[in-house]
Amino acid sequence: PSIGGSSAVHSLVKTVVSSNKVAVYRHLMDSGFSLQPQNLIFLACQHGCVEMVTVLMETGVSVTRR
Repeated sequence: PSIGGSSAVHSLVKTVVSSNKVAVYRHLMDSGFSLQPQNLIFLACQHGCVEMVTVLMETGVSVTRR
């Protein structure tokens, strides 16, 4: 599922993650949204969202070094 295109989904996910809306993030994942959370850990850390970082790590976020 998507809502109004990929940029709208990307914006929604960024807002959810940076606002530490863990229940909303889990609902999106459970509803089959195609989320690519590779860069979301950094965003969650920037906003001090410790619980969201934990959830992202539990949901199999791939973390790569540059």
